[in-house]
Amino acid sequence: MQRLIIQSSPHKQEASESEYGFLQRRHGIRRMKVVRLADRRILIVRDPIERIRSLYTNKFVQRIGNSDIFRNYFSVTGEDPRNSTFRDFVRNYVSQLGDVRLDPHVWPQSWHLCPVLYDHVIELSELFEGMSQVIGTDLAREFFCEKVNSSPETDLVTDDETYARLASIYAEDMRLIERTK
Repeated sequence: MQRLIIQSSPHKQEASESEYGFLQRRHGIRRMKVVRLADRRILIVRDPIERIRSLYTNKFVQRIGNSDIFRNYFSVTGEDPRNSTFRDFVRNYVSQLGDVRLDPHVWPQSWHLCPVLYDHVIELSELFEGMSQVIGTDLAREFFCEKVNSSPETDLVTDDETYARLASIYAEDMRLIERTK
């Protein structure tokens, strides 16, 4: 989605500016009126357990862009995040959601939503198909045919207790996904 917005933007990204910084500066939502008047309101949802597994893989296994979440993890748990297993991550960190300020990457997707009726709700696993219906196949093929920033396959084990804990924490997101089917 970021690539589509950046490449179709009437604004130019400054050379020293990150993609995220550009999107925030030129396309960030500052007033709800803008959202309500938008031609389309698209919500892309992802299985929350898959999302947290991917987050852990990216930030804790691959250690990509992890300085903020590592700092927050240590501040919340008092433990070295480099030694955290997936089970530790869920039990000692993600389980604190709502009690302490955690990194926004672990917030439920439902916490990020605007209070509007969305025109299109698309599961991430069906992004190309869903966006084809919204913007047409040619444009969707250009921007959504290939996965971007996907996590590598891992042998990350989610035991029953960890799965149940995640399902409880992200129950609202699970209901959100169910409503899209």
